[in-house]
Amino acid sequence: MFETQIHLYDFMRGYCHQIMADVGDDQLAHRPFERANPPGWILGHLAICTDFAATMLGGRRDCPKPWHELFSPKSVPSSDPASYPKKTELLAAYDEGHQRVVEVLNSAAAEVLDQPHSIDFLRGSAIVTVRDLVGHLMTTHEAFHVGQLSTWRRQMGFAPIV
Repeated sequence: MFETQIHLYDFMRGYCHQIMADVGDDQLAHRPFERANPPGWILGHLAICTDFAATMLGGRRDCPKPWHELFSPKSVPSSDPASYPKKTELLAAYDEGHQRVVEVLNSAAAEVLDQPHSIDFLRGSAIVTVRDLVGHLMTTHEAFHVGQLSTWRRQMGFAPIV
């Protein structure tokens, strides 16, 4: 039922790993321009979003509880590298979360997927149901933030991903 979204989700995960391959832990908080989301925040945010998607579908939350505050949409990204976990820890949570979302999605009941979502700022948008919201988190939301990582990479002078 979600074959295309799962395929794209996996593609974006692989692209994220390519973007981050040569980024050091000391760079996770760097903001090359004002109000830029640094890679440490983006990776943590994407990881907690896997918790959110999984729990909407009846799965478990695996990210450490403090991450949900540190990386929430309303949080202010830090410019202090010590504020963020190591890149390997962030990527592991991101990868494990992707796997968990796909697992629970494959067994999610239609009555769960077809319920209205509970996100206030998305009310009145084209995203109406849990099905829509999970699809968004797996595709457009994921691509938006991985695109931020790509922009960050270019702003930092890293070579393009080819």
